Amino acid sequence: MQFQIFNALGILVKEVTIYLTTQIDISNFANGVYFISVKNQPNQMWVS
Repeated sequence: MQFQIFNALGILVKEVTIYLTTQIDISNFANGVYFISVKNQPNQMWVS
């Protein structure tokens, strides 16, 4: 699965290919609002 994190301005700040037990370290991110996009198949995407 492809995992992307965008800041409130829509700028991609992190992109990771995730597997069953992948952990994503966001401890160095500034406080604020972030959006997450997860794509698990070529034509499927969820944005939260």
